[in-house]
Amino acid sequence: AAVLRRVLRESSYPEQRAAAACLIAYAPNRPAILPDLDYALQDGDESVRANAVESLSALAAEGFPVSPAGFIVLLDSLSWNDRWRAAKALVALSDSRPPELMAALRARALPALVEMAQWKTLEHALPPFILVGRIGGLSETHIQQAWARGDRLWVIARAIKKK
Repeated sequence: AAVLRRVLRESSYPEQRAAAACLIAYAPNRPAILPDLDYALQDGDESVRANAVESLSALAAEGFPVSPAGFIVLLDSLSWNDRWRAAKALVALSDSRPPELMAALRARALPALVEMAQWKTLEHALPPFILVGRIGGLSETHIQQAWARGDRLWVIARAIKKK
C-alpha cells in the first residue's frame, strides 16, 4: 500500500495516479488509505478523481467511514463527470439521512444540486433530485412519486423552503 500511496500523491503521470486510486482500495488496511483517496478527489486529472470516487464509494458500501466532504466539493466542479459521480456517491452516503450530512448538503450544495436536478437527461438528474428531496425532508416514497409525476419543481421548492 505504501507504494500505491506514494504513486497516488507524487506521480507526474495521471495514468499511474488513476491506477493507484483504483488499486489502493484493495489495501489490507483500508481505513489508513481513506485520506489518500480524499486527497485524490482533488487531483487535476478527471480519471484520477473518477477512480477515487469509485473506490471511496465501494469502501463506504462496505461500511468504512468515508467522509462526504470531498464529494460535496465535487458538486461544484466544472466537470460533468465529477458532479454526477459525486451525486451518486452522496445518495448512498445519505441513505439513512445522517443529520450532519443533510445539514452540510443544505449549507454547501443545495444550489448545485437544484441545478443538477433539472438536467434534461433523466438518468443524470435522478441522483441530485433524490438528494434535493432528502434535503427537503421528503420521504423516499414522496420523492419517488414526484419523480414519476415529473414534478421536479415541487421537490425543489420544498427543499428551498425547508429550514
